[in-house]
Amino acid sequence: MAPRITYKRRHAYATRSNKIRKLRLPGGGLGIQYVKKTTKGPQTPSGDAGRINGVRVIRALTRCSTCGAFSSTCVRRDARLDA
Repeated sequence: MAPRITYKRRHAYATRSNKIRKLRLPGGGLGIQYVKKTTKGPQTPSGDAGRINGVRVIRALTRCSTCGAFSSTCVRRDARLDA
């Protein structure tokens, strides 16, 4: 039987936000790595769900408007200023 693994956070259900990848650790152990969500990526403007070939599918990150950082403190401050 295959070795069992346990989730490290959230709940024990395989939902969209709780996907993992099994890894073999250096000692023969089994570990997990959480996988980020993927986006649908850029599409054609006609809206027919056409994908643009050759353009990478990346997840957009929220940046601070003043310093360009990704920190939660800066992003929270920007959200308060926008509101």
